[in-house]
Amino acid sequence: MTAPQDYAPSNGYFGLGVETAWDTPVVPGFWIPYKEWSWDPTLKWLADDSISGSPVVTRDLVPGVNYSKFSLKHKLFLDSIGNMLRGVFGGTDTVTGTGPYTHTIKLLNNSATASQPPSYTLDFFDGSVVRQVAGCRMPSLNITWSADGTVDCTSSFIGMPFTSPSAPTNTQSTAHMVPGWGVTISVSGTSSLTIVSGSLDITRVGTDPIFTGTNQQSPHNVFSGPLQIKGKGKFLIESGDSTFSYANALSRDQQATVLTFNEPVSAGTLAFTLTNTQFMDPKPDLSKKWLLADCTFEGVADSTDASSGISPGAVVLVNAQSTAY
Repeated sequence: MTAPQDYAPSNGYFGLGVETAWDTPVVPGFWIPYKEWSWDPTLKWLADDSISGSPVVTRDLVPGVNYSKFSLKHKLFLDSIGNMLRGVFGGTDTVTGTGPYTHTIKLLNNSATASQPPSYTLDFFDGSVVRQVAGCRMPSLNITWSADGTVDCTSSFIGMPFTSPSAPTNTQSTAHMVPGWGVTISVSGTSSLTIVSGSLDITRVGTDPIFTGTNQQSPHNVFSGPLQIKGKGKFLIESGDSTFSYANALSRDQQATVLTFNEPVSAGTLAFTLTNTQFMDPKPDLSKKWLLADCTFEGVADSTDASSGISPGAVVLVNAQSTAY
């Protein structure tokens, strides 16, 4: 007997390209190594449950609206993360320097364009079938880390129904990942040596597809909501380090906070600035032989972190990428 043809997800790949116009597919400009991805072809089925002389519930099923949800879990690579940063902040990538290059990205605030971030085309291969989802906008970017582990990202997208194009030529990234011990934090200008682990959630709250009655199942648009930045931190409590205090977390005492991810091989950096950070919900952690404390924090919108208006934060990326994202 001839052996059946099975497929290996380890042969898979993921590529991303920024669109010049929403839902106009482009070839990938970046190929991003990943741990796993999740694709949800969200087709809503409409039931005809009319009564028609028989004791049945469903007389018919008709396809309803159709769109895609996609989530990519990957390490933090400084060559490609600029796409995700623009996907959630939306503002222009201002590039300075002659190598390494500094990319400054802030919140887009433009009422004429409804402050909408750029959109992306995704190409992904599961070992069997290549699929493409265009018109993607990002509801969130989540970053987590621990000092004895890696820096892990979850990039989420909402876009159009999938198509199956021919297989593109993928050129995989050779960038080095950022280790968890390479994360630093400063609070009110004081650098801390005591952050153990944490997370940062950058969310466009309420990002959803819009559907209209135009004889079309797919979205009329994918609309990004307003920006919110929240996080969690675990700190080692020791004498001489005042970057985290219960007093600051139990009163209105907003601190200028800079969270930096350092890639040691190429010396690239990714720095988030939250000029007005409110620490909250402090809780002692007695699970180790040494004393720790947990807290949450949120960036409160201010004009310093914004190109215009106000923003809860801004980001600066330093890498070898000479062109803007």
